[in-house]
Amino acid sequence: MTASFADAQAQLLALNSPDLPFVYEQTPDGVVGRWKWADARWHNILAAGSYEEEYELRVSLAPSEPVFRLTETMTGMESHIGIGGASFTSTRFRGRVYRKSFRLGAAVSAQQTDRQGTTSAHTWQANFSTDDITRPVVERLTALGWSKRKGFWSRLFGR
Repeated sequence: MTASFADAQAQLLALNSPDLPFVYEQTPDGVVGRWKWADARWHNILAAGSYEEEYELRVSLAPSEPVFRLTETMTGMESHIGIGGASFTSTRFRGRVYRKSFRLGAAVSAQQTDRQGTTSAHTWQANFSTDDITRPVVERLTALGWSKRKGFWSRLFGR
C-alpha cells in the first residue's frame, strides 16, 4: 500500500539525526533538506579569506498521486585578500547536481562552523557528497510506494 502525503512527509522528517551534517525541514509541498557543508574563515600573516558552500534539496510531493520531484540548488562564495590583491567569487546553480568534494586548508588561525558549533584551529576541512542527502530520500519514498516524477523528455518519448 502506498503511503499518504502526510505519512511520506513524516517519514522523510524522521530521517533527521543530530549525527548528520544536514537537516530536513517541513514545507507546505513536502520537505527541504539543507546542508551548509563549508563555512570557514581563515587568516595568515599576510592574507585572509573565507569559503562557504551550501546545498539545498527540495522534495515536492504531489498531493493527489504518489509522485515526487527533486529540485537541487548549490550556492557558494569565496573571498581572499592578501599582498597580491583581492578576489571574490559567488556561484549559484539550480538543476540536477551530482558532486563529491573534499577541501582542506591550513592557516595561522582558522574557524569552521557546522551544526555542532564553531571550532578554531590551524586547519579546516569540508567534505560533501550529494548522495549523502539525496539517496536516503529516494530510498525511503520508493519503499513507501512513491515514484519519481518523469521529466519532459521521458514523458515525450514514453520512457
